[in-house]
Amino acid sequence: MYDEKYIGITIGPIYDTISKTSSPAGLWLASYMFSYISHRLCKLIVSKELVINETQIMTPFYSEKESLLNKQDGVGLFHDRIIFRPNSEFMTMEKALEKVKRLLDEVTIEIADLFYESEREREKTREWFSQYLQLHAVVFQKKEEDNLIESSIIPLNAIELEKSFPTVQIPDPMNAMFESLEKNHLIRNIRDSMGIKKWPISKNNESHNFPTIEEIIGLENDNKNENNISLKAKSYYAIIQADGDNMTSLLKQGKDVHAFSKDCLKFCSMAAKEVIENYGGMTIYAGGDDLLMITPVILADGSENILNLLCSINKVFNKIFNKEIASNEGVPTISFGVSIRYRKYPLYEAFNETYDMLLRAKEKKNAAAISLQKHSGTAIEFVIEDFKDSKITEKLLEMIKHHADEEILKSIPQKIGQFRSLFSFAIERDKEVIDNIFSNIFDEEIHKKFKGELDATEFLLNLICEKHKKNGQDSEDKILSFIVALLRFIGFFSERGIGGELP
Repeated sequence: MYDEKYIGITIGPIYDTISKTSSPAGLWLASYMFSYISHRLCKLIVSKELVINETQIMTPFYSEKESLLNKQDGVGLFHDRIIFRPNSEFMTMEKALEKVKRLLDEVTIEIADLFYESEREREKTREWFSQYLQLHAVVFQKKEEDNLIESSIIPLNAIELEKSFPTVQIPDPMNAMFESLEKNHLIRNIRDSMGIKKWPISKNNESHNFPTIEEIIGLENDNKNENNISLKAKSYYAIIQADGDNMTSLLKQGKDVHAFSKDCLKFCSMAAKEVIENYGGMTIYAGGDDLLMITPVILADGSENILNLLCSINKVFNKIFNKEIASNEGVPTISFGVSIRYRKYPLYEAFNETYDMLLRAKEKKNAAAISLQKHSGTAIEFVIEDFKDSKITEKLLEMIKHHADEEILKSIPQKIGQFRSLFSFAIERDKEVIDNIFSNIFDEEIHKKFKGELDATEFLLNLICEKHKKNGQDSEDKILSFIVALLRFIGFFSERGIGGELP
């Protein structure tokens, strides 16, 4: 059986556009443009009276009076799907869909007109954007047994496949802007045309230029002194993508879709302004339950690193979405994909890898999948499962803070490799056997100096064993590979270079 009819709109191609860029300025614009399109369409839907009032836009949350939506701080808070209930008193559903398609054409022209630089390019640029932008609308019915979001998935996924490609013989306007930092003036003009009064990063709001990777990660201060011995981690940036899990469980428990959309807005705004910006990162996208950001790997004073940032975002998420949940079944959680790369590593490649890591995390749900590729080419990858309230994460943070400087952390992975069969045997047994293995392998006089680091490592290994044995999912070999990756990750935070550069 079917209930009410709605119109759904999809907006893209976000992923393809972001993948074109090689600078923070381009990454921000590529993402913000689609949030702007979504906001603009919501505004036109209301002003053209396609709805009786703003509350008939079910998602994203839209209100002209909402203070969170009127900050003009450059953080895009509108996601790429719009669902609303048309004003059936004054028009048929077919008429409403026809009007929506005209609005899509109108907004496409508005965007195209931000990009052409001479009048003779105007019509071709408009035609190019009409083929490049994937703005589609469809009428769908809410199934009685499903919530509104679930009912929209199949029809909206279907129209997203109606993909067109530009055939107009002009240089790609997006690529032309992304290819060179000299095009930052065009990004600035587009920003101004969209009504954004400042760049989306607080410490650089007064600058005439968009922040560079070096400014975002705070490396410019280290580079002022060529003889300064600096942590190598300060020469790296992180791209982090976050996405909610089990979000429809809230709707299944009876939460109103409009109220749910407002909670998504609160989460994105709080995460962007109170967490990411305070950490020194730059929010690229914040819409629905999704976040995309560029951040330092470690703060200049060493007080926090990206694991602290992930935990802080997790706390905000839980504060917003889990306040009404009484049981642990179907509890909304958030997963993270993280790519850590050297500052000269291409942004578009890092973004693609971040998305791949997010997919790995989403397979587990409530997970953080982290990929670190060093300037030397060494790669470290691991997935922290059950990230919410994770004891493993707590221990990692403690070890980075108190033990990362110690050389012993570099030798432990070597010992694990050398005595892999013994460690596998110990893991298969119990904590007592693991303790005996550590006592016998690390029994030299020098090891007494590093008792704290060895005890911390053994504790971390036991945590991993306890968790993975409980789930019954990983072999001893996978557990050993996981602990080795974590130890190498911890050690990364103590590596040093000169003047922010890598030797």
